[in-house]
Amino acid sequence: MITRPPSSDAPRWRYYEPGLNIEGYCKNPSCAAYNSSRVIKPLGFRVFKFCIDSCLCKCPLCGCKFNEETCGFYKTRFRYYGYQEGNRNKFDSGWTTASSTGYTTFDSSDEHLVPWCELTIEATDDSCTII
Repeated sequence: MITRPPSSDAPRWRYYEPGLNIEGYCKNPSCAAYNSSRVIKPLGFRVFKFCIDSCLCKCPLCGCKFNEETCGFYKTRFRYYGYQEGNRNKFDSGWTTASSTGYTTFDSSDEHLVPWCELTIEATDDSCTII
């Protein structure tokens, strides 16, 4: 995981909020975010199932749907679990806290990319008690 400090000059489509933030590329040629960096769609504190909840992934500028590529976290506790390709055993990351001093994301370098058959992500308010 990588935590980056906030940027004062981030484009509007790169704004994140507390909780889970889904990232992907806007495919609308008339949108300012098209052919640019990934857009960020804040989803707050929730359970998100990749592919199943993809209807929630809409560009914050134009509202067009995008394909979820990755996600980030801010001021939240989170975990992710599911089945990785080629592995029959369920993986569970356990609960982790994302800082309030930066945006926490997965390392997106090629050697850290993991293909999932099924992936669920949970983000909860940092003040919630988790059992």
